[in-house]
Amino acid sequence: SVDFAKTELTVVSLNNKVLILLINIGDLLVGVHLLNIVVMDTLVYGDSYCSKRLTWLSSAHCIGVRVISTIGYELSLAAMTTVSLVRLMGIRNGFRVGDDVTRKSVVKITVISVLIVLFSVAIAVVPLIPQLEDLFVNGMTYKPTVKLFIGAPGKETHFD
Repeated sequence: SVDFAKTELTVVSLNNKVLILLINIGDLLVGVHLLNIVVMDTLVYGDSYCSKRLTWLSSAHCIGVRVISTIGYELSLAAMTTVSLVRLMGIRNGFRVGDDVTRKSVVKITVISVLIVLFSVAIAVVPLIPQLEDLFVNGMTYKPTVKLFIGAPGKETHFD
C-alpha cells in the first residue's frame, strides 16, 4: 500500500499539478461564461432576444462575459500545451522520475504560470484597446446582398 502522506513531491508532479490547476481555472471561467449566457437568454431576454440583440451585444456585460470566456479558453489551451511540452521533455529525458522540488523549480513553474495567465489575459483584452482595434477588424466587409445588418446602425458607425 502507498502512504500518500509520505510521498515526496517531485518537480514533474508539481508542474503537472500546477498546470492542471490552470486548466481547471480556465474551464471554470468558461463555465461562468456559459452560465451568464443561459441566464441572459432565459431570464432576461427570453423571446425578445432578437429585437434586443444589438443592445445586448454592445453592452459592457456582454463584452465582459466574452473576455472571461476568452481568458478561460486561452488559459486551458496554453496550460494543456505546456503540459504536453513537459511530457515531451520527459520522453526526451528517458522518463526520469524527477528531482525533488527546490526553490528554483518553484520559481520556474511560478514564472511559467504567470506567463500563461498574462498571455491569456492579453489575448482577451488587447482587441478591446481602441488604438489597436483596427488590427482586429480591418478585414470586415459589408456586402449589400448579405442582410446581416438589418436593423443595425449603418456601416459608417463602425468606421468612426
